Amino acid sequence: MNQEKKSEINKLLKLAIPKDWKWSLAVDDHHSTIVLNIYSAPVDLVTEYVSKKYEEDTKQDLMRAGYVNVNPYSWYEHFDGELLKTFEKIFSALNLNNYDRNYLQGDYSDGDVGHYVDVNIGKFGKRFEVTK
Repeated sequence: MNQEKKSEINKLLKLAIPKDWKWSLAVDDHHSTIVLNIYSAPVDLVTEYVSKKYEEDTKQDLMRAGYVNVNPYSWYEHFDGELLKTFEKIFSALNLNNYDRNYLQGDYSDGDVGHYVDVNIGKFGKRFEVTK
């Protein structure tokens, strides 16, 4: 992952993410991961994300924390309707020219990917904000 590829992804995300959402895009320190942080939206994305897959105690803990790290391999199980369509566009953009030739054997993975993808709704120390 480099700044040139980040710039291409950023252009696609500007088309995919609704205008009233606040977000940022970064490349991690090791240049292996593209990181999307979503800070606010008029929809409670944290509640939407946790409502589909988690036990009640875990849901409450995550909603109290005010942020979640979206699983890049099962994100589609957490959304439906328009949010599902939006996140399809988001993950499509984030995976621009990506590949995944991981060879999984038990707990071992050889890590053969173009780049990794992180999506955070809110962040540790900065709660997701629902806007009007």
